[in-house]
Amino acid sequence: MRPGAEAAPRPVPRALCAACGRPVAQLRSPNCVYCGAAIPEALRGGATAVAKPGLPPEMLQMLEPRPRDASTSTQRWMLRILAAAVAGLILMVILRMMQPHG
Repeated sequence: MRPGAEAAPRPVPRALCAACGRPVAQLRSPNCVYCGAAIPEALRGGATAVAKPGLPPEMLQMLEPRPRDASTSTQRWMLRILAAAVAGLILMVILRMMQPHG
């Protein structure tokens, strides 16, 4: 480590396995990932019992994709191709003007 540089803070594990002493990698798992020992429910903190609230129906409707018109999609691609062609022509003119005349 360079002089004057601070060491990065180490993360503090939420729980340690009683059998092997390593940090519990998956609190939702009933067993330790490293040694396979059973993890008590109290140590897991009831992580499996936590229910996530569902979204209201209005929010779910807003998340659904809207159907697109095929003609609008084609027009967008044509506009993009036209813009790329115009940008290429402008770049070509600028590069020709920058060439030394000899």
